[in-house]
Amino acid sequence: GVLVLFAVAAVVSFAFPFFKEGIYKQLTWRPDRAAFGGFAAVILPFLILLGAGQVLKIGAGDSLCYLAVGAAVPFVLTRLSIPARLIGVLVLAVMVLLSWFFKDAGAAPACFALLAGLTVWKSAENLLLKAESNLEDILPASIWLVGLNWIRTVLPQAHYESREGLLLGTLAVVMLLRVLQTPLLPNDKLYIKRFMLAATGGLGLLIVITKLLVAPQLSSMAVLVGAGIFVAYLFDAMHSSDERSYGPMEAISALVIVGIMTLVASRLFGNYGLLILAPTMLVGRTSSYAHAAALFLVTRALLQGYVYNFVPNVTGINIMHAYTAAALFAGFLIPAVISVSIRDLTDRRWLITIFLAASALTPLFSNFFLHEEPTGSLLVSATVAALVFVTLGPVLYRQLVPGHENVLLVPTQMTTFALLSSGLIGLGNEGTGEAKIKILLYCAAVVLVISMLLYWLFARSGRKPVEVSGN
Repeated sequence: GVLVLFAVAAVVSFAFPFFKEGIYKQLTWRPDRAAFGGFAAVILPFLILLGAGQVLKIGAGDSLCYLAVGAAVPFVLTRLSIPARLIGVLVLAVMVLLSWFFKDAGAAPACFALLAGLTVWKSAENLLLKAESNLEDILPASIWLVGLNWIRTVLPQAHYESREGLLLGTLAVVMLLRVLQTPLLPNDKLYIKRFMLAATGGLGLLIVITKLLVAPQLSSMAVLVGAGIFVAYLFDAMHSSDERSYGPMEAISALVIVGIMTLVASRLFGNYGLLILAPTMLVGRTSSYAHAAALFLVTRALLQGYVYNFVPNVTGINIMHAYTAAALFAGFLIPAVISVSIRDLTDRRWLITIFLAASALTPLFSNFFLHEEPTGSLLVSATVAALVFVTLGPVLYRQLVPGHENVLLVPTQMTTFALLSSGLIGLGNEGTGEAKIKILLYCAAVVLVISMLLYWLFARSGRKPVEVSGN
């Protein structure tokens, strides 16, 4: 029943704007050679990285094709000039079908490879291939993949159907609500329509729980969803797109609300509460705090999966250990460097190189040269710092920085690649100090050679910033 509801919601949320707004008239195939070249240059190193994992007998190496699919599907859809919100619906439908017909697509490492493909593509699209930037096209699929993996990792098999159905039902209700809210949101100064829409969303999920899932013990989730939808509308009202109004109080208030939401959802419903709360943020505008909150919640749930699987402490991460405390500093530093790079670097080729190298290589080195607990500390601080920089960025810089929301992709990719490279944890724990020093020197030499090669290539092609498919 939930699958039927999701199919109806996907068709309605795609077809309604597709025909009413005349999007079908705008469809064009743009086989831009430069875009294909840039995409291939970004994806190829990751395919080589997973290929190396096969050689080293690391399990993630077998998921190479899933990473390619996760990156190629949205890339092709984007070349058709389909808006981001509709791409989000299509990519989510593809991921649901994959997890239905291929059961390993919802389990590690294939699930993380799909997520890595999505986020790597999104980074390349926002920072290299297009002038405009948003996160709306990867959020629904990311929520589904992370939620599916958490359910199949932690819960007993008897609960798979009800919890997966609840997550999919929440996504379906939110997609239908996004279509319903379009004519109602204008001229709502007293927030009466927003309150009614939030109540409708909660009631819709309650019907799904009681009639389709027949799981009345999950009814309290409907209250969480209704409250989350209303908070998303509040985020829309708080966010200012005017470059002359940076709203420091609004930004700080948004951070406080995200913190309260995270605390309440995780305290009352555990990590699964974060996954149910994340879809409610999709009713917000592309430029609002809501989508930043959604990606933060997804990353936070993904991080909990890393801690659950690999950190042996019963109480979680002990930040008083020397390496663990040092990793906190690195975790805050990486989003800060990326934030400044997005603001100041004019050559997008160097920007995407630094961005993806920091996001993908840092957790690999941490898993091998340190161990699982410092890596968890690194990911926690990076997740919090990224949300702070994205939310307070316009206030700190006194300007709106195009593409600055992509800083939030850094901890998502770091956590994903930390999970994909979890096989390095055992290799690092068994390795001697001498072997680690040798490998570190080899890696430093490789990074130096690659940096010089990139500098030579970029210098030959000029220093003009790359704008492949800009308006």
